[in-house]
Amino acid sequence: MNAYKRRQFVSTAVISAVCGSLIPALSRAMATKLNPTDPAAAALGYIENATKVDTKKYPAYKTGQNCASCALIMLQYSPYRPCKLFPKNVVNANGWCSAWVKNTQR
Repeated sequence: MNAYKRRQFVSTAVISAVCGSLIPALSRAMATKLNPTDPAAAALGYIENATKVDTKKYPAYKTGQNCASCALIMLQYSPYRPCKLFPKNVVNANGWCSAWVKNTQR
């Protein structure tokens, strides 16, 4: 009887640990894409395609800058990624906004 309870406890603990580690990944996967017309996104000039940045309006933009190369992005391998500026949304890795900061880690 004790062996059965021990196995049940271990099984429950393992399942709980696995599910607990998946919840943050699932919540990121379910995040909505940031809409460029969102007030916060619009204030920072967020655009989903960095090659279409209005350089007259945003002269700080340099060719090659995009969300994928920004220090504020949180994941490396996904076309839409969480950004520290927009915690409830994901941004296009090919996008850009005026808060872009060069990621020196990559």
